[in-house]
Order: sequence, then structure tokens, then C-alpha cells
Amino acid sequence: MTKTERRILTEKVALEIREEMERAENLYGPFHSLHEALAVIREEYLELEQAIFWGNKNGNNKATVRLEALQVAAMATRLLMMLTPSPNVRLDLSDAEEEID
Repeated sequence: MTKTERRILTEKVALEIREEMERAENLYGPFHSLHEALAVIREEYLELEQAIFWGNKNGNNKATVRLEALQVAAMATRLLMMLTPSPNVRLDLSDAEEEID
């Protein structure tokens, strides 16, 4: 894969991740805590694992595996964004129990 192809593919995947993040946020709202975010990521990961290891009768279905991987990436990105302060906000991560707005 050339650098140009990699850049185009990265932009395409990033757009898909953003769309999945928006879809999930519209359906379920924002994460209310780090624990909730972790639980959602774990759930999506387990679905990805199931798609890879057990798939369908003919082996794993690449479209299903891709969708589950996209959902893991989107939920992990939502968590990452939740932990990334805007330039004007100072975020104290010392208390993992604290809910994050």
C-alpha cells in the first residue's frame, strides 16, 4: 500500500468511526463514567471476539468482523475524547470514580 492509499484509507476509516460514534451517542447518549465506557467497550470487544472465533458456519464473516471492529474503535475513541480536555479546560484524572461531563 502506498502512502497515498494509506492516507485515503485512514480518512475513510476515520469518517466511519466518527459516524459510528455519532450514531451511538444519538441512541444512548454520552458515557456517564469511565466504568460505563469500559463496560461498553468490553461488550463490543466480546462481540468482535465472537465474530472472529465463532463467526458463522462457513468461518468468520469479514463484514461482521469489520463492523464489530469499527464499533470497538468508535467506543474507544469516545472514551479517548472524554479524557481529552478541550484547550480551555483542565481535567483532573486522579479520581477514576468521578463522573466526567
